[in-house]
Amino acid sequence: MTTTTNSPSTKEMAERLGEERRRLGLNPWKMAARADMEAADYALLERGEQGMDATRLAGLARHGVDIGYVLSGISTTEECEFLRRFKESRPIAQLAATDLLADAAA
Repeated sequence: MTTTTNSPSTKEMAERLGEERRRLGLNPWKMAARADMEAADYALLERGEQGMDATRLAGLARHGVDIGYVLSGISTTEECEFLRRFKESRPIAQLAATDLLADAAA
């Protein structure tokens, strides 16, 4: 069963899905193909005219879409990249980054 809704949250998720597609450098047809979807079905998702079920979200995630961002508006990709770089840094750089963030939050 397909859920169709025009609620603001669905529209916001649809907008973020489009942002993710553009971030990955894909047009709608290529994104649909990567997610093993018909282009028309993907277009409905990106316009917010069709709900996003777990199967579709999983298919998109396998191809680099930040599903956490699509659903919540919080970019997990940026956070993961920051943490990866932090962990790979020398201890002095980690200390400097921690101090910088503490100062910025104050």
